[in-house]
Amino acid sequence: MKKTILFTLMALAVGMGAVACKDNNEVSSSTSSSDNQQSTTTSSSTSTTTTEKEVYKTFDFGTTQSNGYNESRVVTFEEIDIELVYSQVTTSTNDPHTNAGAFLVLSPTKNPSDENMISSATFDFKSEVIKEVSFDATFWSANDEKYNLGLLEKVELQHFVNDTWETVKEFKADVTAANYTTLTASVNSSKIRFIATGNGRDGTYQIRTCIDNVVVYK
Repeated sequence: MKKTILFTLMALAVGMGAVACKDNNEVSSSTSSSDNQQSTTTSSSTSTTTTEKEVYKTFDFGTTQSNGYNESRVVTFEEIDIELVYSQVTTSTNDPHTNAGAFLVLSPTKNPSDENMISSATFDFKSEVIKEVSFDATFWSANDEKYNLGLLEKVELQHFVNDTWETVKEFKADVTAANYTTLTASVNSSKIRFIATGNGRDGTYQIRTCIDNVVVYK
């Protein structure tokens, strides 16, 4: 009788131990799974953080021409002053400008100085620092590109840093008279300019680079 009772108590003790072991394993497994899941979520949240750029101004130069390759004058678009030096805002009914409205034209051969043949358009954003610029570019006509390209030394987008104009994109080779080409460049300044430099003269022949749809990001 005593042996039967002893065996019964021992069996109960073994069973209770197994239950306790199972409970501990379940708690441990649940806690570990929860911790792992939380760690993965936090990591995923951190890796998706990005910085977005913001459009500050868009310049399509309207639809009205403003003829004249003056030595220097200031025009205003989108409340931003643009200094034009032997450049102009105009229109054309010829390809590829048929649907362009007005656009900016750089023509260094219009500059009478043989020592400093430049044509430029300088955008002054005052205290607003610009981070990126996109724009469309082409030549005035197929004849400009075919016969007069040699008169253009270079055409560039520059930004003003530490009291010095620095080139951020030289795009003569990217431009074609067949159509407008969209180009993009990173900048870091409150002043930018498009500048074309002449490479000599040939009678009355011209080389004209056209700029339109300038979008600046801050």
